[in-house]
Formats: sequence, C-alpha cells, structure tokens
Amino acid sequence: MTIARFPAVISFAPTGDAHSAYRGAALATYDGETRRTVELLGDRIPTDTVRRIWATALETTWMGPHVWFHGDVAWGNLLVRDGRLVAVIDFGCCGMGDPACDLAVAWTLLSGPSRAAFRAALGVDDATWARGRGWVL
Repeated sequence: MTIARFPAVISFAPTGDAHSAYRGAALATYDGETRRTVELLGDRIPTDTVRRIWATALETTWMGPHVWFHGDVAWGNLLVRDGRLVAVIDFGCCGMGDPACDLAVAWTLLSGPSRAAFRAALGVDDATWARGRGWVL
C-alpha cells in the first residue's frame, strides 16, 4: 500500500519549511550560511574538498514528487537491539519534500562498506546521493 492511496494525509503533510529547519526543501536554502561557515573554518577543514562537495550538491535538484522524509535520521533516533535496527523515533521534523536530507546518516553514522551497502539498498541516483552528502555540511 502506498501513501498515494491516502490523498487526505498528503494534503495535511508539512513541506520542507521552518518547522523542519527546511529539511526536504532545496539545499540552496543553506548556501549562504554554508559558504560563510566554510570561510570561517578556513584551514581547520579540507576547504577545497568541502567546496567541491557543496558545489556538486547544489548542481542537483529534486525533480521527483514530494515524498515523506524523517528529517532527523541520526544515531540518537535509531534504536538498535542485538545489532539490528528495530525502530526510528522522533518524527518532529518529518514532512514531504526531497528525501536527500535523510541520507546524511550515511556520512554521520556509516563508513566504508556499510555506507556502500546502505546506498545500494536504497538504490538512489547520483544526484540524490550528492544532495544527501551536501546535507551533512
């Protein structure tokens, strides 16, 4: 069963706006703030790499329909038992928009083979993956 069978639910769904700190909205919402922060951090970060990641993320746009996003997929909102994910909690930022914001967990929690397995399981395209990486910044 898909959400499309419940159009009334969609009409009440929040979009990527202030309630979700603009998660699900266009990543460009954070362009000025991100660029200023990169400048302020200077040589404390790999500036060229960060700028390249950000530029690549901004070159893409979510062209699909708005879909549900959690908005805060972080280690503290993932409940694990016996090494397996059993629940995701804290839906205070959820809404409808670009799902790339939920991919940030790939860089904040996963690495190497686990990140690759996560991406393969999701089957997201390069553009969505790039925006997800941009959300980490």
